[in-house]
Amino acid sequence: MGTTQQGSGPAALAVSLTNNGDDFLDMGGVGGEDFPISTEAGQMDFTATASGGDGSYDYAWSITESGDDNNISTGNIRVTDTGSTDRDPQYNDAIVTGLDTGLAAGDVVEAMLFINCTVTDGTGATATSANPLRVFTVVQVFE
Repeated sequence: MGTTQQGSGPAALAVSLTNNGDDFLDMGGVGGEDFPISTEAGQMDFTATASGGDGSYDYAWSITESGDDNNISTGNIRVTDTGSTDRDPQYNDAIVTGLDTGLAAGDVVEAMLFINCTVTDGTGATATSANPLRVFTVVQVFE
């Protein structure tokens, strides 16, 4: 006689992130001369790997900030193209810009950006993963 296992089905939906780009961004320059300083598209490059669920995945990317003024739109460290929703497991469109507004020689602004990916499968199940990326803006003045 055979046995039937109750509750067997697909594994729970899960997602992990891989950072294919820089581990941290160090943006520095001479105040009043070199700023704003920006990264290139693709310098931040993350890939999500989903598993489990029903096998059909949609990816929603976002970036949140801790540090600076906790506002990636108005602080000395700003991020444009902070996320997208599509079926693409790769995210490499964000551009980080460092500004010297209100800073003096020797000032350092540090922020931790969190690159977040939420995966949704065809049943509506979701899984989220976040990867931190440290950003520094350093202002120098040469006299």
